[in-house]
Amino acid sequence: MLYYKIYYIITSLCFRLFPILLKKRLVNGKEHPKRAPEKLGFYNLKRPEGNIIWFHAASVGELNSITEIVKILSQDNNILITTGTLNSYKVFDKIGFNKNVIHQFAPLDSPEIVKRFLQYWQPSKGIFTDSELWPNLICHASKQMPLYNVNARLSDKSFQTWQYFGSLARYLYSQFTYVIACSEYDLKKISHFVDSTKLHCFGNLKCSTPPLSDNVAISDTLKDQCADRLVIVAASTHDGEEEIILDSLLDNFKSDPRILLILVPRDVSRGLDILKLCISKKLDASVRTDTDQISNTAQVYIANTLGELGIWYRLSKIAFVGGSLVDVGGHNIIEPAQLGNAIISGNHYSNFKDIFDLFIKKDAIQIASNTSELKNTFSNLISNKNAIENYAKNAKSAATCDNIIDNVLSIITKTS
Repeated sequence: MLYYKIYYIITSLCFRLFPILLKKRLVNGKEHPKRAPEKLGFYNLKRPEGNIIWFHAASVGELNSITEIVKILSQDNNILITTGTLNSYKVFDKIGFNKNVIHQFAPLDSPEIVKRFLQYWQPSKGIFTDSELWPNLICHASKQMPLYNVNARLSDKSFQTWQYFGSLARYLYSQFTYVIACSEYDLKKISHFVDSTKLHCFGNLKCSTPPLSDNVAISDTLKDQCADRLVIVAASTHDGEEEIILDSLLDNFKSDPRILLILVPRDVSRGLDILKLCISKKLDASVRTDTDQISNTAQVYIANTLGELGIWYRLSKIAFVGGSLVDVGGHNIIEPAQLGNAIISGNHYSNFKDIFDLFIKKDAIQIASNTSELKNTFSNLISNKNAIENYAKNAKSAATCDNIIDNVLSIITKTS
């Protein structure tokens, strides 16, 4: 309680600074110009009549993980989804929820702002995804409704931090009616702070999400453009990873003109910087926001757009998943597995350890920790069509999970 009281006082005192910080982010293009006030607890959208089930997701990955549950519950309920990032808002618009589902930006974690949010929307139930543990939001919301933490996860770094603030972690988790961990590995860490009677684990919700969306017209055009190419996707890459990936493929680019690398940076605003990197290595490269045509001679195509990853994974045979050659903790490997890719990753995957362990056990992924290993891995797959097919088949099998959504729904619909 002491740590929370300190946090409460600090965030209360900083209340008047939040509008200033928000304006700065607006100037930098990091907030929606018309909807930024939602983060301060001011709303233009009218509250729908009746009960509202509220889902809170940090960003795109967390939003995608709850899509199927939201679609089921929205058949008979009003659903409010809050997220924190501009990218997640853009992806929300492309998912195609029914009219019962609305999106708002999450309130900043100041007591005054949180109170405004709760007073205006008055949810009947709150479902937090992943590791979104905002103390004021959780503690105030738990006084008004039952709360659930689904697909709960604690990265190794977060776990170490929470151990220093164990009393705060236990206090926050105690506000939840149930906590549903995304893996046994995460359950073991979370169990240090949560009563075992409140803990469940049914598997990772990301295994139960449908494949990423497609745009058939765009996909058909791209397939025609890339008909004779061997397409490799490097998805969700971070600063520092693109150079390693490009260096590992340089010899293959020279020896095999079929190869086309589609780079999909995690931060799409980095597209032009990546283009400069490609040019410095004398590679034929272009950026999607400049052209939607992939030339016959193109070696690298930088897909600096949102909501099109499903298109790229359908176009490719081999997928490298980023956030793994640098110490970010990895990203979602289920998405490329569902769409028939042979998957490669770096050795930093602590955020998805259980899923990676399963894929490794089923020979469904290859791990490379540096440029030399990545070069060998790419070369072996490029020269062996059967290996690509076998790894893709194993990955698709490893990504198949049963009954996770039904089990999660059985818990979160217990208490109204």
